[in-house]
Amino acid sequence: MDQIARGMTMLSSASYHSSRPPRLGLSLLEVVLALAILGFAAAYLAQAMRLATNNAIQAQKLTEAEIVVESVMNQVIAGVIPSDPVTWTPYSTSLGQSEWMYQIQNVPTEVENMIGLQVAVRKVDPTAAIASNEVDLYVNRWIIDPTLELDVLPAEEETGSY
Repeated sequence: MDQIARGMTMLSSASYHSSRPPRLGLSLLEVVLALAILGFAAAYLAQAMRLATNNAIQAQKLTEAEIVVESVMNQVIAGVIPSDPVTWTPYSTSLGQSEWMYQIQNVPTEVENMIGLQVAVRKVDPTAAIASNEVDLYVNRWIIDPTLELDVLPAEEETGSY
């Protein structure tokens, strides 16, 4: 019995310690698995970059829309542009025409001698075959009714004494 146990031990140790040298390098399965993981990571990174680019473009467009709508609203308040309702009108800057259009509408207010203005802006895409009716931004503001002429100084009264 002792010899059988010794023989089994020798067989197991002989098969365990073979004469093959230790393996250097990677198997084909390991290479394919590493390439698959790398491919998935690259796909997710590309998608994240696309989303980040789209969000940056939208943020830039919204910022430009805010500048245009505030500029138009300030021009209406200053009296440069009349507060009368207008349909889509090209927005002009000191540099000339821009890609933006604006619209002014009157909105009802609950306060006497006040008018509500709504200025909407949209960016016109010259390459688009069909014009978009999508409004990029609009702002509502209440202002004192300009027909009251509160910004005009009263006429000076002449007095007879000097």
